[in-house]
Amino acid sequence: MTHILEIFIDRTAISTLKTSLVREGDRGIDQCQFTVRKDQSVSINQRVELIYDLISVEGLVAYYGFQGGVKDESTKLHHGTATSLTYTDETEFFGKQAIFNGTTSFVSIPDTNNLDLLGVFDIMLWAKWSSTTEQFILSKRSTTSNGLALSVNAVTAGDVKFMIGSSSITSSSAGFNDGNKHLIRIKRDSDNLITLYIDDVSKGTVTSSYDPTNTNVLLMGKDFGGSFFAGKLLRIRIYKGENKTTDEATKIFTSINPRNILKFGGYVTKMDLELTHTKITALSYGKILAETDVRGDVFDNQQVETIVESLITNNTSFTFNDRELATGITIDQFLSDGKLIDIIRDFASISNRIFYTTPNEEFFFEPASFTSVSTIFTHGSRVIIGKSAYDDAQLVNSITLIGSIIEYKTNKTFSGNGTTTLFALDYSATSLEVQVGGVIKTPDIDYILDSLNKEVLFTVAPIVGVNNVSIEYFYEIPNTVKGEKPSSIAQYGLHSKTFNLSWIFNRTDGVRFIQSYLGRYSKVNQNISLRFGEPILYINENDILNVVNDYININGTFAVKSITWNYPELNTEIVVGEYRFDYFENEKEIIRKLHDYESNLTKTKEVEDYESPEEIIVLGDIFIQYVESLYTETLNISDTKIVHDKSVATYGGGSSYGSYTTGDVYAWLIR
Repeated sequence: MTHILEIFIDRTAISTLKTSLVREGDRGIDQCQFTVRKDQSVSINQRVELIYDLISVEGLVAYYGFQGGVKDESTKLHHGTATSLTYTDETEFFGKQAIFNGTTSFVSIPDTNNLDLLGVFDIMLWAKWSSTTEQFILSKRSTTSNGLALSVNAVTAGDVKFMIGSSSITSSSAGFNDGNKHLIRIKRDSDNLITLYIDDVSKGTVTSSYDPTNTNVLLMGKDFGGSFFAGKLLRIRIYKGENKTTDEATKIFTSINPRNILKFGGYVTKMDLELTHTKITALSYGKILAETDVRGDVFDNQQVETIVESLITNNTSFTFNDRELATGITIDQFLSDGKLIDIIRDFASISNRIFYTTPNEEFFFEPASFTSVSTIFTHGSRVIIGKSAYDDAQLVNSITLIGSIIEYKTNKTFSGNGTTTLFALDYSATSLEVQVGGVIKTPDIDYILDSLNKEVLFTVAPIVGVNNVSIEYFYEIPNTVKGEKPSSIAQYGLHSKTFNLSWIFNRTDGVRFIQSYLGRYSKVNQNISLRFGEPILYINENDILNVVNDYININGTFAVKSITWNYPELNTEIVVGEYRFDYFENEKEIIRKLHDYESNLTKTKEVEDYESPEEIIVLGDIFIQYVESLYTETLNISDTKIVHDKSVATYGGGSSYGSYTTGDVYAWLIR
C-alpha cells in the first residue's frame, strides 16, 4: 500500500492501524487520534507529528511549502534561513508563494547527510519566472564542477538546466519563462539514469553515477557565487532513495497541491488500553497557549505585535511570525495577567488579526483574511453536502463554580441565661475553642459541635452572664461565582452544574472560566458538512468555499470551521459554518472530569450562603474585564447575537459565512 500518511513519535516513524485527524480552525486545539498494536511503545507526553501528502511520503527528506516560512515539513528538521524573502497570495494552489527578488533573496539550509543525494533521488518543485538571464533555483556546491545545481535560462531564455558534477542536462525546449507555474522534476534511478521533466514531460536524460556529497549548504534562489533567482517558488519536495511512480508524478502535476503536508504536531495526552491495541489521543502544540499563565509583565508605549512577540517568545518555545506587517496600534500601558491564550485573543481582536500555531512550533499573528477557494462544491459531484444542527444549549446554561477554599478565623460571644444549651454559629466550624466565664470547655464532654447545622450544643446550660460564652472557631468559605444565561434557560429550561475547581484561586479567574465555558454554548450550532470519499488536502481552516445543494436550499459561500481526515479510509469531512466547540474530544473529556467533581467537597458547604445580589455582564465574542476593588458573588451572563466570522476587505460587506446571524459581517466588538 502507498503510504501517503506517516506518524512519528519522537521523530521515529511508527505503524498505525487507524488514524483520525481533526483540525478545528483559528485558535482551536487540534486533535489527532490513532490506534497502534498493543506491543507498540508509546508514552504520555511524547511528541507526535503527522504528515499527509498526495503521494507516498516514503523517502521524503525535505518539503518546503512556503506558507510564510521556510521550515521543513518532512519532520527531518532541515529548516531554512530566509534572506529578503517575501510572500504573496497564490490562487492556483491557493495559499501563498515565496517571492525571490533576483538580487538579495535566498534561502540557506545547513548541510546534513539526508541532503547528500548519492544514488537514487527525486526532486520535484513548482516555479514561476519571467527573467531571461541565467539564474539558479537550487545549488549545493562550491565550484561549477562539483555538487549539484538547477538553473533557468542557461542557454536559451526559458530553458531549464540541471548540473551534477561535470554532467548536465538542458531541457530540449525553452520558453518556460512565461510567468506561469511549471513543475520541474529531476529523477535519478537505480541505473544512474537522470531524467529532467518539465510539466510531466521528459526533456532530456544523462547517465551519471557521480556522488554529489559535500559539506556545502543547500541554497534556494542562488548559486554559491550569486546568480540570484528572480521569480516565485511554490513547493519543493526532495526524496532520497525513492523514485515516485509515473502515476504519482502525474498526480503532483494534475492535482491541487496541499499548502502543508505536516498536518499535525503535538503531544500524547491520553491512552486507552484495549485487549489487542491502544487508542491514543494527542493534542496539538496550540494547547500550550491555553496552559500558560502570564503574570506581571509590564509594557509601556509599545505596539501590539511587539507585545505579542514578547509574550510568545518569553513564555513559549514557539517561533514568532507576524508576516512583517505592522498594525500601527500602540498601547500606552499594559499589564499582562491571565491565560496567555486570553491575552493574545484580546490583542488579535483589537488589531483585526488572527493567530494560530503550526506543527513546526511556529506562532503566526497576521491580518485577518480568508482564502477563497474558487472550486464550486456541488452535492452529488464527488461530495455529499448536508445540513446539521446541534443544540448545545441543553448541555449547560447555569454554572455554580466553587474555587479554592479560604480559611477564616472568628470569635462569637453569647450571654448565658442558665437554661439555653443550643447556640448557633454563622458558619460551619472546622475547629473551635469554647470558653464559659473564661474557662476552656472540653469537646464531646462539655459540648458537641454540629458542623452541618452550624450549632454548638452544651451538655449543661452555661451560667447567667453578659457575653460570658465565647466560641472562637475556624471556618472555610469557597471562592464562589455563579453564572447563568437567562434567555437559554427560558427557551430550553435550566441545565445547571456545580463545579469544584480547586485551582481557581480568585474571582477574576472564576469569571474568566465561566465566560469561556458558557460562551461555548450559544443557542443552536448550524453547520453544513461536506463529505468526500478521498483525501482533500489543499483546503485549510478559514478558507471560503462555494457550496451548492439545491435539494436543501444551500447555495452560497461559507467559512471552513473544521476538517477531519481519516486513514486508511482516505475520506475527508469538512464542516463550514459555526465552530463546534463541544465536539472537541478534549472539551468532552474536561467536561466529564469536571462533572466527576460535582458535590465532592471535603466538608459540607451551602453555596447559597455565599451568594449576593447579581451583577449582569453581557457576554459577547470578546470580553475584557476591568477589575474593581469590590465584587458581588453572583455573575449573570445574558445572550447576545454572536457573529462568528471576522471582517476582511473583500468580505467585510457580505453576509456572514455560515453563521446563524444574518446580515453584514462586522468587525469584532469589545464590550
